[in-house]
Amino acid sequence: SMVHTAKFGSRQLEDYADKNVAVIGSGASAVQLIPELQKVCRNLYVFQRTPNYILPKADLPATLQKVINSFTFLKWIYRRCYLQNFGEVFLLGAIKGKVWAQKLLMAGWFQNMKEHIQDESFQEELTPAFTIGAKRFFSVTLSIQPLQEETCA
Repeated sequence: SMVHTAKFGSRQLEDYADKNVAVIGSGASAVQLIPELQKVCRNLYVFQRTPNYILPKADLPATLQKVINSFTFLKWIYRRCYLQNFGEVFLLGAIKGKVWAQKLLMAGWFQNMKEHIQDESFQEELTPAFTIGAKRFFSVTLSIQPLQEETCA
């Protein structure tokens, strides 16, 4: 069967249990879907035209995030001081072609990949041929770890 990610719900995961599944593309939906499918599928095949930069999202510890979310003022401070400044300084800097921001983000991205994927030829397959910021990149909590599991090709 075939399903578009816009129509895919978490309850559908059980429909793919112990099956061979193919995901076409490695965009925003795939970044969220692949780790979940990998947990239940017999084999998961990912087909991509060009790899994307997937940056680890800087999440706070769950307890601290809960405290911040409990107080509107703390939430505002967090968004204003941390998220907005990080976005403006680094992410927008990379998009606007600031070489220092691109180099910093790419170094962080490559270090994250080296920590999770040891196979150098697989690292090459997952390395975009363009500078970060030239195309959309993703900052997600999810790891690139599922891509190297034996059930994922």
